[in-house]
Amino acid sequence: MEPNDYQVGGNHYDSSYMHWDFVCDTGLHYLLGCATKYIERWRKKDGIKDLKKAAHYIAKFESREVHISTNYEHWDLFLKPMPPEEQKIMSCIYNGKFQEAQDVIAILIMQTEEDEDLPANYIDPDNNYFRG
Repeated sequence: MEPNDYQVGGNHYDSSYMHWDFVCDTGLHYLLGCATKYIERWRKKDGIKDLKKAAHYIAKFESREVHISTNYEHWDLFLKPMPPEEQKIMSCIYNGKFQEAQDVIAILIMQTEEDEDLPANYIDPDNNYFRG
């Protein structure tokens, strides 16, 4: 059985183009790979906590002033199935606009926190929105 044929611990990475393939195909830096992982899964797994983790990894990447060469050829494959907000964050990362990515994450966190009257683990059927 191939590694993409199963997942250990849930199904929050169920997609035709897996995140780890995206990271390997693009040569994405470890810190940005972690950030994009949390951005991809926040609606399906840990909600605001995942958004905060993504922001934290982006901040760490910026603080290290890392200069990388990334193959961006595969970004479109990864972005197509994502909601617009996640596409915006990924686009900012792609273009090196890390503060803008942080701003979009902060807005998502604020919008999600406004729904605090919803029960924990609520899933909005229209937006595939998870409140963890």
